[in-house]
Formats: sequence, structure tokens, C-alpha cells
Amino acid sequence: MNEKEDVLQTIIDFTEGMIIRRNTDADRTWYYILKGFFEYIQEENTTGYPHYTENTINSYLNYLAEKENSPFLVNRQKDIIISFSKYINKSIDPEKIKNPKVTMEIPLLVEEADINDTENLLYQQVSRIRDEVKKVNQPTYDLLPTIPYEKFRDGMRNYLIFRLIIETGVDDKDILQLNIDSLYDNSIRLNNKKIPLQPYTIELLKEYISFRKEYDKWIFEQKLIQDVNFAGKRINELVTDDEMKHFFTLTLQEKLGEIEDQLTKQLMIEENIQELEDIDDEKLEKEIEALETDADHIAAKINEMKKIIVFERKIADYEFNDALFIINNLRVTSNFITETMKKEAFPIPLLQNTAYKRWEDAGLKATRIKKTYISSDNIEKDNEEHKRILESGFVLPKRSFEYRGE
Repeated sequence: MNEKEDVLQTIIDFTEGMIIRRNTDADRTWYYILKGFFEYIQEENTTGYPHYTENTINSYLNYLAEKENSPFLVNRQKDIIISFSKYINKSIDPEKIKNPKVTMEIPLLVEEADINDTENLLYQQVSRIRDEVKKVNQPTYDLLPTIPYEKFRDGMRNYLIFRLIIETGVDDKDILQLNIDSLYDNSIRLNNKKIPLQPYTIELLKEYISFRKEYDKWIFEQKLIQDVNFAGKRINELVTDDEMKHFFTLTLQEKLGEIEDQLTKQLMIEENIQELEDIDDEKLEKEIEALETDADHIAAKINEMKKIIVFERKIADYEFNDALFIINNLRVTSNFITETMKKEAFPIPLLQNTAYKRWEDAGLKATRIKKTYISSDNIEKDNEEHKRILESGFVLPKRSFEYRGE
């Protein structure tokens, strides 16, 4: 590993560690901020990592100010660099680091290229899980616990939330209200809003919705297999158990009848054991032990039968959730969306500000875009405005969630 790779790995370790510590406001921007700092050191041909000084940090902060970064962003970068210095046991005196004078601007991402890097990272995470999902065309109970359907669905969800925010500027409250039927033609409909989407994003949403309709119930059953696990074999093991295969095919009434028969057998064996024990003959010990083993086997079998009934009753309670984005079959919350973007990508305001800055650079003001999202009676005019918004905003790469095997 060369020096640059070593620096980047140290930054990754630091950022991930700080994100895990919930008492900090760390998010993925910390990685890009520190990466930018060390790239500056390298370009300026100064002392280099890890031999930078307070003067190096001051020089970098002045550089940021000259690039018209906001006071908020400059101060935030200063704090992150100081925090990282402590992490690598670098002796830095915070009193010697000065905040440069800058004009007030809204906080933006350091580099728009960071958007592309994050998009690629989130997609690659989904892609790796998809390769595991592709190995099984049709799930069965015996294989179900081993297939990462939920991780795949959650990965797609996080990627799409990121993509929707950076391409449309929507906030967590808008995303929270989206349902599957909100996707309509080439846009998403939300109350009186009609928000245009990039064609590639529409296709991804369709693939995601298709997956959910096909596999949400399987994911629900995956969780049941984990939850309905009181003693003995799991449901996925019972499916292939020679003694229990037939039990799965019975009606509920027949299942209850089978359990009653087993209880009767168990009671008869226990009465037989009691009779033999009353005789008090050592020669009968082996016979008693054999009967006790039979009784234990029947007790375990009854327990497994009950487990199957509980499992099937819980499956009957399943209902598909029409919310576009879910977790544990429940609609995601505003807090969940906010925290997920902080952890997996960037804070939502930074994503929104970057999206709107791009439109403003193309001559489209934020107020005009938000007004354009409100549906009007002039469909032709709306379509023209929407076309301009799409052409001027972020256009992320063509991707696919295709999850079916060859």
C-alpha cells in the first residue's frame, strides 16, 4: 500500500468510526473533506502527510474561503481536520488555527464530483448483493434464510432516495409520503405536485417496485423463520424433515387433530412409565429409558407442529405495504431518511443545495423550480419547464437492478 492509499484508508477508518459513535454529527462528507485536504497538501507540494502543521491548515482554510465556501463549511472543515489530527495522534494547537473572513453563502458540497463517487459507491453496494440474489431464481424455505433479499431491497431503497434527492431536490417529508402508485408516467405525483424524473431513474424505480411485489412476502417470511424459533428445528429445516413434510400439507383442523393424537400417545407412554416405575424392578430400567426417549421425541414433535401452526398463522397476517420506501414492512420515518442519508451519502440539505445550485447556474431559480413542480392546467407549458429542469440538473448514469438469474 503506497502513501496515498494509506492516507485514504486511515480517513475511511476514522470516518466510519466517528459515524458509529452516535454522539457526533459525522457523516460521509467527512471522508471527502479530509480527502480534499490531503489532495491540497499534495498539490501545494508542502510538507505532506502526516507532517502538516497549523500553518498548513490555515493555508487550506484560506484557500476554501477564496473559493467562496460558506463560513459554516470552512469552520466545519476546520473542526473535522482537528478531530482527525487527534485520531492520528498529531500534535495540533487549535488556538493557532484561525477562521478566515468569508462572505455568507449556503453550505454546498465541496466538489460536485463527490456526487458521482457516492452514486457509484451506493450502486456497487447494491450490485454486490444482487449477485447473491441472482444465484437463486425461485426461493424455497430450505434456502430462504441464506438469500439476502432484505439487504438487496434496503440497498435499492437507499440508492433511490439519494438519487431522487440529488435529481429533483425533494426533501425527506416529500419522500416520506411517496407510495408505489406515486410513480406515474415519467414523474412522481405527490398531492398537487408533479415532479419529473430522469428516464433512467424511472426504470430503476420500476425494477425496485417489481422486486418488492415479488419478494416482500418472502422477506416477511424470512423474518418469521428467525422469530418463530422456540426450541428444536427451524421452519426451513422442518420443511425438508421426512417426519414433518406431510404435516405441512394438512388443513388447520387436520393439524390440530394430529397434535391431539400425539398428545394421547405421549400420555399413554407416560402412564406406562409410571406403572413400570411402581414395580420397582431394576430389570425394567432399560425399558423405562426407551419409553422416556419415545416420550421426549413425541414432545419435540408436538413442539415442532405447534411451531408450524404459529408460522402459518403469522404468514396469513401479511399485508403488502403500499409505501414506496419501507423498513421491516413499515413506512420509513422522516428521521430514518435523514439519518440514512447522513450515514450512506450526505446530509439532505447539502444534497438539495447542490442540486439547486446546479439549476441556478443554468439560470433556473429555486423558487421557479418549486413553482413548476405544482401541477397547472397548462400541460404543454409544464412539460417544457420539466424538460428544462431535467436537462439542467444532475443526470446520473444508466443503471439496472436486474436481479433474475440467467
